[in-house]
Amino acid sequence: WAPGNIIAHRGRIISLGLWQIDAFPQAEAMLASLPDNQQSLSPQQKQIDQLLKAELELALGNLTGAQRRLESLLSNQAVPDIQNRSTALLRELLYAELNRGGQSEAELLGKLESLAQTPLERGRFLSRKSKYLLDQEDYHGLMQVAEDFKKIEVNQPLAMAGDTHHLVTVQSLIAGLMQRIADKADQNDQATLNSIIVEDQQTALQGANISELQAFLDTYGSWSQAVAVRTTLAQKMMQSGQIQQAEFLLMQNHADANPHVAAEAARQLLELWEAVGLPHEAAGLLKELNEKYANIPLENGQTGAEYVARYDRGSAAWSIYQAMQPSRDNVTRVNIRQSDVAAPAPQIAATYRNYERKFLPPPEISQLLLKQGSLLTVVNRHAGQSIGQVKVSDRISYPYHSRNTRVGHFIPLGSSHKIHGVSLLQLEGDVSEPLWTTEFDDLNNSQSLFYVGPSGPRVCVFQWGNRLFGLNPANGKVLWERKNIPSKSGFLSDSSKGLVGDQEAIVAFSINRTNYDVYSAITGERIRQGELELNSRIRHVFGRKLFYETTSTTEKRVRLWDPLTDRLLLDEPV
Repeated sequence: WAPGNIIAHRGRIISLGLWQIDAFPQAEAMLASLPDNQQSLSPQQKQIDQLLKAELELALGNLTGAQRRLESLLSNQAVPDIQNRSTALLRELLYAELNRGGQSEAELLGKLESLAQTPLERGRFLSRKSKYLLDQEDYHGLMQVAEDFKKIEVNQPLAMAGDTHHLVTVQSLIAGLMQRIADKADQNDQATLNSIIVEDQQTALQGANISELQAFLDTYGSWSQAVAVRTTLAQKMMQSGQIQQAEFLLMQNHADANPHVAAEAARQLLELWEAVGLPHEAAGLLKELNEKYANIPLENGQTGAEYVARYDRGSAAWSIYQAMQPSRDNVTRVNIRQSDVAAPAPQIAATYRNYERKFLPPPEISQLLLKQGSLLTVVNRHAGQSIGQVKVSDRISYPYHSRNTRVGHFIPLGSSHKIHGVSLLQLEGDVSEPLWTTEFDDLNNSQSLFYVGPSGPRVCVFQWGNRLFGLNPANGKVLWERKNIPSKSGFLSDSSKGLVGDQEAIVAFSINRTNYDVYSAITGERIRQGELELNSRIRHVFGRKLFYETTSTTEKRVRLWDPLTDRLLLDEPV
């Protein structure tokens, strides 16, 4: 049946089609026609009528009446089909009431908890409850919610606070909750929470099991207690040959604001890179330890300067470090000579002659990538020699213009319906596979590529059309997804500065390049939206921060804006 021309008349809807006329009762008339208490009806028929009345009340917008009827049905132990339908309707009605803000949130959440019977519904309820507890600044309650999340066995993302356009894994929900607690809790709450977290930390460290250590970091990765756990887990990863994962962990410690943590991580990264044959990277950290952390004590009892002073003089890293030192002589003249020690191998010449595109990682990384077809040739740019190949998709996106999309020796690549994570630390055999490849089956048939967005050791962000994805760089698992970012925003508005950010906040600019949305990098949750008074041609990106010039006709100003806090770190007239 297909509707024809429709009119409403005397409590009915009449449809005039090409070959027939159909009539249906209107909701209000149908509700009035149903008997209230007819004794001759069977108990099951009474339940069917009661459910129909509740549905009609919902259709007419009478939420209070519908809620009363549904709660009555559930309290009288209706037959299974009616019980299930009533539960589903009442649950959606209560969520609608929560969003309207009419009734007591605590009371509504209490009712919803009893209706959250499946793991998915339990996750949805906890997500909504966490929002309420955050507003109430009930951090102990949030800690309990985090524990409850861990008990849910859900393998698919959940709708964040009921928003079906924003899907988040339980892992990201927990991490996001704990990060917000760390940011917002006052000193008294922090002290109490710290004692709980220290106890969990000691349990994880004593067990020294990779899965337990990782579970602790998934929950408390934003807290200071995560430092020691990352160090221990990095050592475990190195012992098991998972060098890239170890680098991710040490890079997080190296970025810590505490100089003691950062200095020790620099030492550990240095030794990791030296062990895997990357002396140039190791030499850079020798310089950092000798200058930036010269007086900072390391875990071995030495200061940064003392560690460098006792470093192995016969190592390649030391020779390179020495070459990096400025000359102490008063130089007045320089002679440059070229010497060809040996002719390059024929295959090297072929590699350089036939490549289609060249991808340059940051200058502190020793490798460059040459693409030919579906093969990426990894070249040691200090020696000019090929050190391996990686097989990827034939069409890939690589953001060569942005330093914010590389993570140490890990390269995220976008393709059509696929995302590759390539590790330059784990090249095996003549042709290696990527560290991981994640495929997406729920995209349309468009051959558009995933754009690589801001990336780091905790999350890598990608854009496909008007969808954003956050992936775990260690294993390629999707942490969160947003399906409804503004049309033509992000990379589609500006391929170099349309999507910027770091491991805390992501900013997607709209097509006019002045309106923006700020999202959490950990959960994809929208933090705020707004508009900047900027000249879109004069702007520069530093991580998540944006340096720009205003468009004022009276007084032009230059500003440095932090989207996470919505503060201007610099605001000066030109």
